[in-house]
Amino acid sequence: MRLFTGTYINRENFQYIYDDIKEDFQAASFGKWVEKENLHFTYHFIGDVPDDKVEELRAGLADITVEYSSSLELKGIGVFPNLRRPRILHIPILSNNLLQKIYKDIGSVLDSLGFEIDKKKYQPHLTLQRIKDYNKEKFRNLLNKYKDYDFGKMNSFKVSLIESKLTSRGPVYKVLQ
Repeated sequence: MRLFTGTYINRENFQYIYDDIKEDFQAASFGKWVEKENLHFTYHFIGDVPDDKVEELRAGLADITVEYSSSLELKGIGVFPNLRRPRILHIPILSNNLLQKIYKDIGSVLDSLGFEIDKKKYQPHLTLQRIKDYNKEKFRNLLNKYKDYDFGKMNSFKVSLIESKLTSRGPVYKVLQ
């Protein structure tokens, strides 16, 4: 089973602006947009997990995969890895240090169960598009337009263990916990 931990964003608040963003960027960046139903941010990508380890993983994450009454702010649009070579168009997720703590706590559980964990600095973000190509001038102008755009807040959020099945039409996600 291919698994990751993540949080879905509140689609009701975001779905209309997402259509506007896609329309704005249509002549500026070219690539695969994330489907509305898949909009989430990831804490840890776990990868392929043998069936006999899934229950152990669920038990280990039980205290973390819960609802949190803390606000998250979606503000601005950025790119990874950098503006010279943009590959991911994203919205940063701003919060107090809670997301960093959740990331660290999930990492500790994964490490204790023998899973390899990512040691990079955690930068919570909502991936919008995987960029294949872009029009430099139009793209930079749109990034500038959206650099401080306030996409709103989520007053609470849930951390989930999610299964990812890859299909020819794109990934299909299923919340396991």
